[in-house]
Amino acid sequence: MTMVKTINFNDKFFDISYVLQPIISRDGELSFFEILGRVKDKNAGVLAVHPQIAAKYTKMLIEYAYNLTAMNYFPNSKLSLNISHTEINADIVDMLLKLLSKRELANRVMIEVTEDVLITSNIAELLIRLKDNGFFIAFDDFCSEKSVRDLIVNYDFIDVIKFDGFFMTHIQKGKDELIDGLSHLNSFAKSLGKKTVVEHIENKMLLDVARSIGADYFQGFYLGKPHSIEYYKGKEKVFGTLHCSQNLILK
Repeated sequence: MTMVKTINFNDKFFDISYVLQPIISRDGELSFFEILGRVKDKNAGVLAVHPQIAAKYTKMLIEYAYNLTAMNYFPNSKLSLNISHTEINADIVDMLLKLLSKRELANRVMIEVTEDVLITSNIAELLIRLKDNGFFIAFDDFCSEKSVRDLIVNYDFIDVIKFDGFFMTHIQKGKDELIDGLSHLNSFAKSLGKKTVVEHIENKMLLDVARSIGADYFQGFYLGKPHSIEYYKGKEKVFGTLHCSQNLILK
């Protein structure tokens, strides 16, 4: 299932491939895989997604997610897709519904969006449409006061909150006062019925902090680096057990 496709843009050729990064639950289960795209050219190596190839990139990402779910490649884990603010539109939503919802696969896919996506009522309506058809919706990079206000007033359709890596980055640098702030945000999100994810778990200390505040899920290099799907194939069941046995995740 390793897939590399080539896009021709302005007579330049870009190779697009995908890796997966696990999102682990409190009890060590491998609950989600976030699909991360890699865009490369012959000279510059890994690149950011150019706006003019973003539409093709997003459609390829959705097709890849569909292939993995339709083949039941990871039967015990869901997939997570991060879709940029320029790509949430009616065509993309229709494609998601056609490929996944109509085949009753939507409940195995989480759509991640950031605050800059949720700036118009039209986009919110599109996300509600996805949620109503079985998709999970996650709010990525959550950290600002505006995020908190909007979560209360406008975004009750959000299922999962992913806290911005800002918190873990600065806690690792000794900003311990951020632990209380993150704890309060986590409690607030959970009081609204949301599940929470702490990202950028780079070592055991940060994992211990994330567990201590009561987060539901964890993601970061300490728990699993981005790798090919072949690397993670067959590891769903043993992944949490291995980490528990190494005292990386303590039940």
